Amino acid sequence: MGDNTTIRNLPEAVPFPDGRPIIELPHISLKGLFDHDQGEIDKIWNICRSMGFFYLNVTDDPRGIKLWNDGVDACGVGQATLRTLSMEEKLEYKSRDGRGIFDMGYKCPSIGPNGEPEFSEAFNVPLYEMAMDPNLGSQLPPWLREYRDLFTSLMQNGNTIFDILLGILEKKLQLSDGELKSLHRFADPSNDFLRLLRYPGVPEGTKVAQTNFPPHRDAVSIAILFTWVGGLQTLDPEFERKLQNGGVNRHLNSTHDDGWRWIKPIPGHVVVNVGAVLSILTNGLLKSGYHRVVTAPGAQKSVDKYSVLLCYRPALATKMSPLVSSVIPPQTPEQQKTPVLTFEEWGAQASIRLPPFWKNR
Repeated sequence: MGDNTTIRNLPEAVPFPDGRPIIELPHISLKGLFDHDQGEIDKIWNICRSMGFFYLNVTDDPRGIKLWNDGVDACGVGQATLRTLSMEEKLEYKSRDGRGIFDMGYKCPSIGPNGEPEFSEAFNVPLYEMAMDPNLGSQLPPWLREYRDLFTSLMQNGNTIFDILLGILEKKLQLSDGELKSLHRFADPSNDFLRLLRYPGVPEGTKVAQTNFPPHRDAVSIAILFTWVGGLQTLDPEFERKLQNGGVNRHLNSTHDDGWRWIKPIPGHVVVNVGAVLSILTNGLLKSGYHRVVTAPGAQKSVDKYSVLLCYRPALATKMSPLVSSVIPPQTPEQQKTPVLTFEEWGAQASIRLPPFWKNR
């Protein structure tokens, strides 16, 4: 662990199949962001106002290689624990009491007759306690304690990238210096977390539900995903525009809906998406990526799919109303009548709106 000169990757047991409808996400260079390359900065601005998804190449900078290798090691933790530990042991890592958003603990939405996860399982490690205040009650279970330094390193290094993106958006939005960043200070209590997910493989001949996580927009500011097996899909931007304008009459969960496009995993690249929080803070100017997770395509469906997700959110006390600048659209009179919630309140309501078995995302 800790190497920042040579990129490592997981063995590719089954390649992503050819012939599937994939979306060609824009590619951004991490080195370009660190170097303040104006071309990369302009690309970020255009992406965040359109589809809200992009690949970030982390292999062209030593800090990115460290981040990627930590992500590979974190995936290895999932492989060593989620598949092998008993459900009883995993459930001992409890979710936080009294908070709507799932930011710590283990969760399995549906347990099959054999006592194993039917669709997915995950554990969350909260950033604030790991990095700032370990005395708040977020003690890792015995089977995760030895990985505390790895988790903290991964979340802190991801936060560096998050901070760069916020700085770019802050300037493009013509906000005062620090206005957006101040809502996301590393030292403030928040619901930032690292999530390690496992989607069990499906044996050949087994009939399963196609959608493992229904269509949604993440209740975050920005999410950074490490993934190695197919399953993530987003709507084709043109299809989504037609859908919003009433030009398409299809059910979004239909497995035959050609509006969905696969996001193909690329070694050395993380998938970054804008969450609903930044869309709200900019009154819809920044677009939150609409996506879902389905059973992996082709022969990959028989392989256990592991993903590592870093989610960054504003401080719990942040007011969830649009910021004011010459670029951000002003609120309508109707919007001005709407009660303003804190992020903590809004996050709890966002979890309530999810299907019952997926609450507390």
